[in-house]
Amino acid sequence: MTIVNLLKLYRPDVFVITAINGICGYYFTVGKITFETIYLALFISGILYNYVYTLNAITDITADRINKPERPLPSGKLPYNIAMVYLVFLIVVAIVGIILLFKGKSMIMAFLVLIIGGIYSLPPFELKNIPILAS
Repeated sequence: MTIVNLLKLYRPDVFVITAINGICGYYFTVGKITFETIYLALFISGILYNYVYTLNAITDITADRINKPERPLPSGKLPYNIAMVYLVFLIVVAIVGIILLFKGKSMIMAFLVLIIGGIYSLPPFELKNIPILAS
C-alpha cells in the first residue's frame, strides 16, 4: 500500500502529457521517433517531474491538510519519513540519469527541471506563492 501512496504523490495525467510532449517535440524537431526518444521522454516524465511533484507534495503538506486532506501525506496514509526517502531516491536517480543519458544543452535543460522545480517549492523562493511566477 505504501508504493501506491508514493505513486499518488505524482499525477498520472502529468506523466502521460509530459511523455507525449517530449516524444512529439522531438518528432516535430527531427522528423522521427527513436527508441532513445521514448526512453528519454519516459525518464523525464517518470523521474524528473515525479521529483518535482513529490517535492511539492511534501512542502504543501500543511496547505493540503486543509485543501486536500485525502492526499497520502496529510491523511497519514503515507508517513512523512517514507516520502522523504522516496524524494532522496528520486533526486539521486534523476542526477545520475541526467549525467548518463543527456549531453550538452539537453543536459542543461534536464537539470533546469530539477532546479526550477526546487525553486517553485522551496524557501526562500517558493515561486508557487507568487501568482504570476507560479504558472
